[in-house]
Amino acid sequence: MLNARRQPTRYGVLIRKEARDSPHKIDLAVCLIGARHVRRLVLASPDWAKRGRKRTGKLRLFT
Repeated sequence: MLNARRQPTRYGVLIRKEARDSPHKIDLAVCLIGARHVRRLVLASPDWAKRGRKRTGKLRLFT
C-alpha cells in the first residue's frame, strides 16, 4: 500500500508506482480500489435494495 502514488491527470486521478522500473508492487492498493468499487455498485443496485435489509453500518463478527 505504501508504494502506491496518486497522479492527477486531466481525466482524473490515477494510481501508479514510484517509477516505471520500480521493483515495489502496488497490487494490494489496486485490489482495494477494485473491491471498494464493486461494493459501491452492489449497494447502489436496485436488486440489493429489494432485499429489504437495513444497512446499519455495524460490522458483525462471529467467532
